[in-house]
Amino acid sequence: ELCTGNPMTCPYGDYCDCSEDFDEFELSKKFTAIINQIAQSIDAGFICYLNPETLEMEDVPKLLMDDPHEYEMITGFALEEEELKYETWDDYYVFEPLDSDESFRIMEAFAENVKDEILQEQLFYVLRRKKPFANFKEVIYSSGQSENWFQFKMNWLEDHVKQIIYSEIHKMPENYDDN
Repeated sequence: ELCTGNPMTCPYGDYCDCSEDFDEFELSKKFTAIINQIAQSIDAGFICYLNPETLEMEDVPKLLMDDPHEYEMITGFALEEEELKYETWDDYYVFEPLDSDESFRIMEAFAENVKDEILQEQLFYVLRRKKPFANFKEVIYSSGQSENWFQFKMNWLEDHVKQIIYSEIHKMPENYDDN
């Protein structure tokens, strides 16, 4: 009776089992195959560029874009030597890795949805302590919940990617006038 049918507002979140299909960010079927791939790229720390016409992707290490000098010191490759395909595209969408606040919110959401009360308590405890990312990971692995965690996180990342694509598709044109 508390279920809204929308996983974004339902108190059961991604574990909503109201058996209604709801996709707030419904997209053209052409994007279906690429969403998981983009989610995996940003999860791995890459900035992902997507050509919305051809669905061609380019993954670029975040460090290369944030600090080209440090990237060159580590890898030996300079930004000037990299041929970035996305720079030649007429249009592209950009997907960046999550910042630590967003990643923390995913961990909190997972902890809120854990049915095992003892595990849930452990997760909230480590999230309030020092080194929450490392300690969360340790509790997840030792509890045998790593598969559920990875699935939860990937579903969240895929929804995040859908939101960005949806926003890009439905953004107002640059010359949009309210009159």
